[in-house]
Amino acid sequence: MKLIKKVEPQAIMTALTDISGFTSEDLASDLSGGTIADWRHLGMYVARDYGIPIKTIGEMFGRHFSTVSSAERKVKALLKHEEVSSAIDRIKSKVENTQEE
Repeated sequence: MKLIKKVEPQAIMTALTDISGFTSEDLASDLSGGTIADWRHLGMYVARDYGIPIKTIGEMFGRHFSTVSSAERKVKALLKHEEVSSAIDRIKSKVENTQEE
């Protein structure tokens, strides 16, 4: 069993915008360049890890739920890379600090 404290989707988006430097509008836009798409995928992965429903995540990022599933698989495959795992840890840390305030 994996017990996770409930996290609001906005807390994830706030953490992601603080760390990535992109606005929530950028992350939910049609922009699909490498860097913004990578950050978007990381945000989707973290949201899934906190148990947020796929449909809600899709709405957060202006994407179809199938894109969320694809992003989750992509990030899982990249977790062995220090840069990816470090970014995820920073996002989660920021989310947890935001939730405590």
